[in-house]
Amino acid sequence: LAYGANWVYALGSGNAPLAHLWSLAVEEQLYVVWPFAVLLLIKLPAARRTWPVIALAAVSATLPFVYYDGGLGTDRIYFGTDTRAVGMLMGAVAAFAWHRRRSSGSASPAATARAHLGFGLVLVFLLAVGNSPLKFLAGPAIMAVAAMQVVPYLVDRPGSWLARFHAAPVLVWLGQRSYAVYLWHYLFATWLNPLSPWVSIPVGVALSLLAAHLSWRFVEAPALRYSKRFRPDPPAVAPAQAPPARPSVGVQVVPDVVAVERPAHSAVPAVHLAAVASPRSSVVKSSTTWTRRRFPAYACRVATVESSACREVPRSPISPSASTRPRRHWSPSCSSSVRWSPRRSR
Repeated sequence: LAYGANWVYALGSGNAPLAHLWSLAVEEQLYVVWPFAVLLLIKLPAARRTWPVIALAAVSATLPFVYYDGGLGTDRIYFGTDTRAVGMLMGAVAAFAWHRRRSSGSASPAATARAHLGFGLVLVFLLAVGNSPLKFLAGPAIMAVAAMQVVPYLVDRPGSWLARFHAAPVLVWLGQRSYAVYLWHYLFATWLNPLSPWVSIPVGVALSLLAAHLSWRFVEAPALRYSKRFRPDPPAVAPAQAPPARPSVGVQVVPDVVAVERPAHSAVPAVHLAAVASPRSSVVKSSTTWTRRRFPAYACRVATVESSACREVPRSPISPSASTRPRRHWSPSCSSSVRWSPRRSR
């Protein structure tokens, strides 16, 4: 109840069948501390937020070498919060780095190679290391670094073979029930331990999966559905309104670049477009293409102005009843006016 079971075992006491609750205790201790740490970290510039976390992770990765004591401190290393923190801290580093990269639009260097290397390292470590000293001295750090290469890659590349492999129906089914499997498996392993391994292992696996499925079906899934009641609703999107008969027009003028002109009622944003080599031959390509794709209901017309004076721009009718009376538009220097209006149905 106090989520301190890991320290009971780290200090050399404690019994089955609830020994596996130590990992939940480590997680809950993080949940108590980490929100306050985030409040401090977000006060730093985005480029510096990861460095304090990396420093703490490095300290956590060093502690097993201090506690090992020729193999006598394996329980202290395996169950201690301070020695296990490296995995959660490196996960936080991966989250900060991923969010910053996505916000800036930059690509992760050699992401595919690092993800495959990390995935292979996880498999090798699970299958080959066993209870060797490497497991206690560097196991948490190695697994953390390997996992932080794989998880962001799966999010960014959902079409990769690695993501498709993890999206296999069997793995998805097991992943949904993994928490319940973790809770139940150790109980059955303890109760069936006196039996022969040829009996205890298959029976224990079958009973664990069955109990986990029932827990998911009757406890977890209803709780998840109930929790949706307390989630904030997504922001409502205002429905598109029909344009008035004589819409007003908002104008942005940028000297020697491109001015964007749009009906005020439209959803098309007024965007400063980049300057091109010659104002007299200004042709907006990438920006107008983007806007056409983003707002397919709008058509674009480009007209070149060759004098620095107050000119009259005829207002094209948006509806048969709209006025075609010219209106004045000031255009300093030679520029192009990109005018957006609702596309007529043919």
